[in-house]
Amino acid sequence: MRRTRTVIDSDRLTRLLGHWLLGNGPLYRQLAEALRDLVCRGELPVQTCLPPERALAGVLAVSRSTVVASYALLREEGWLESRQGSGTYVCRQPADSATGTIHHPRLLGLGRNPVFRGLSEQPATTIDFSVAAPPASPLVAGAIQRLSDALTRELLAGHGYAPSGIEPLRAAVAARFAACGLPTRPEQILITSGVQQALSLLCTLYLQPGDTAVVESPTYPGALEALRAAGAHVLSLPLDAGGARLDVLEELLARGGVRLVYLTPTFNNPTGAVMSHLRRRRLAQMVRQAQVPLIEDTVLAEISFGDGAMPPHVASLDEDSPIVTVGSASKTFWGGLRIGWIRASTHVIARLVGLKAAADLGCSVLSQLAAAQLVPHTAEAASGRREELSVRLEALGGSLHRFVPEWQWQEPAGGLSLWVRLPAGDAAGFAQVCERFGVTIVPGPVFAADGVHRDCLRLPFTLPPELLQEGVRRMAAAWRGYVPAASVLPARQAVV
Repeated sequence: MRRTRTVIDSDRLTRLLGHWLLGNGPLYRQLAEALRDLVCRGELPVQTCLPPERALAGVLAVSRSTVVASYALLREEGWLESRQGSGTYVCRQPADSATGTIHHPRLLGLGRNPVFRGLSEQPATTIDFSVAAPPASPLVAGAIQRLSDALTRELLAGHGYAPSGIEPLRAAVAARFAACGLPTRPEQILITSGVQQALSLLCTLYLQPGDTAVVESPTYPGALEALRAAGAHVLSLPLDAGGARLDVLEELLARGGVRLVYLTPTFNNPTGAVMSHLRRRRLAQMVRQAQVPLIEDTVLAEISFGDGAMPPHVASLDEDSPIVTVGSASKTFWGGLRIGWIRASTHVIARLVGLKAAADLGCSVLSQLAAAQLVPHTAEAASGRREELSVRLEALGGSLHRFVPEWQWQEPAGGLSLWVRLPAGDAAGFAQVCERFGVTIVPGPVFAADGVHRDCLRLPFTLPPELLQEGVRRMAAAWRGYVPAASVLPARQAVV
């Protein structure tokens, strides 16, 4: 039976390649080894058509001769074949693989997100700007030490499975929402393994393959991965200084066919943009009129650098709107807890509990017990985060001004990262050069469904100040080596 040929573009292949510059020897051999490894892992199945040499060289920021030599080596070894007019494609299956190699066409579209890849593949000498996650709050250690109380012993007497979450934590999360102006009952809360599982469950609930979803651009890459895994067709919603452009959203909703909207009104990841109170009220009315579910991401809402109050949750402005609010303890307390939550109507929560039970039977009870003690102290933890991150933001901003003053960015009102615009070149290509200087960055297209923001990159300020400063020094050295090759200036894009 004739295999269907799959075409993979340069950006997707670059994501799959990951940190391919970690070996020794000439660049073309390192690239050939990385491509061969992808074939052996099944991520480049037989009949996958590879990008043209010039296109791949541009994204990897290497010479065309490097890619030509790499392809030639793999052709000699029998992994690739080239035909005039047909391009270069994989023609050999690993010797130890079954003839029915499992391959799902969505896997190439998902690629290997550099934000997630940085969690497991970084060498010890690399300064990693790919993960925007702060260290544990000092409150976490105390909560873990107090786990041996009577409540813990009572829970240990049971079977330990609680798909919806343990009652003390659901009550604590509901009380936190109520304190922020959104009255909530514990039965409106589902505890999840971080916000990533929350998004995956919601995409499973609301979407069928081919359905249309709308997200901000730029946006949280994990949301894009969850939507793509669900087979959604994703449309982008541009941002301005006041957050997501609701005039564009209104047009998209009026066309019909939109099944889900995902937004981060408070401290958009990665720009830090904040949607105004007036715009939030209009957003709540729009989704109610269209009866399209809105996922309101509040993960970063507590990470504010100002003293003034933030606008209210969108869900609090129209109780009849189909709004689902997600949050987590990851940024305020610690990502290692792996505790997130969904706040929705009781009938939506009931449907989600079934999906959650099928996925993992419930989150770790020990993590939930620790989180139940921590959530009532969210304001205290947020204050500590503000002091810690302000110092780190100053270290990162000062280093950028000193070493790369031509880069453009605006200081955010909250969140964990800077959204930086480069004056020339392509951020994906520059990221490849940075790898050779021992620093990992995430280029702008990773944060967009349509691959735009090619002149932007995200720089978190969650590392210690000394690492932030050294990381910028390395980026500046990489920039000096990259700029002469950046002959094409991208179209100017607004920095929020």
